[in-house]
Amino acid sequence: MTQGLSDHTPLSLSFPPLPKPKPRFLFCDMWVKDKGFKGIVQQSIAQTPLISPMKTLQKVLCNLRSPLKQLNRHKFADIYTQQTIAREELSLIQTMLLQDPLNTELQEKEIRSRENYVRINNSAITLMKQQCKAKWIGFGDECSRLFMAKVKQRKARASIYFIKDHEDHTLKGFEAVSRVLTDYYTDLLGNSNHHRAGIDTNIIEMGPSLDIEQQISLCKPFEDADIKKVLFSIPNHKSPGPDGYNSGFFKACWDEIGGLVCSAVKEFFSEGFLLSFFGHTNLILPPKTANPHKA
Repeated sequence: MTQGLSDHTPLSLSFPPLPKPKPRFLFCDMWVKDKGFKGIVQQSIAQTPLISPMKTLQKVLCNLRSPLKQLNRHKFADIYTQQTIAREELSLIQTMLLQDPLNTELQEKEIRSRENYVRINNSAITLMKQQCKAKWIGFGDECSRLFMAKVKQRKARASIYFIKDHEDHTLKGFEAVSRVLTDYYTDLLGNSNHHRAGIDTNIIEMGPSLDIEQQISLCKPFEDADIKKVLFSIPNHKSPGPDGYNSGFFKACWDEIGGLVCSAVKEFFSEGFLLSFFGHTNLILPPKTANPHKA
């Protein structure tokens, strides 16, 4: 730019917009402790028309997000405040009970207050565990700020802000760059299926192979008990899938939704088709040069 009266030349910098992503839905294990949780699940299943097991399961999980968010807003949004109030209430009743230990009314209040505090305290601890895991994944090891700064610096240096397409037009912005790179690799890899040679059985027989009984065992269809065993073996603290639901959700309402889950799994193995809702995948194609200018 023109310098005007200054002896310095000003520069105008433009940066691509980086909109904040929408907050994702994440299931909280503490919700299952509420008395109305299973009723919400049952109502969502009853209101969802039966299309196919997988699509019906998708609709049920999508429709559950709004009422579960309302449940969290009405009963768990101030869980830490509830924890403090319940602890103070229990302490007050126990203090009164020390002064009048034979008071049956105070004894009953102390039991109800203790149960209420235990329930709220367990919910708060469950929430803290999930929040700690999310923060650890999000921020990494904060013991080394230098390491995280280097990661951020390397990411910024490796980012591609502009590129030239095959017509030598310069395109700016992450969306335009990703579109050019996707088109480039699509043309490179091709769109048509090529003929492939068959498998040479002689080579396979040279190594270990399965006998007939083992082959039949592998081909047997899955049973509901097998699916339930695998799902229940996943700890609740494992990261949820793209839909935001962890294994704890399915364990808590297995009586209501287990049959639908088993039908959806069997549908996948029989038809080999998975909705993107359950299996969203990002394909990353990093360039082999540090700062490419042309695809």
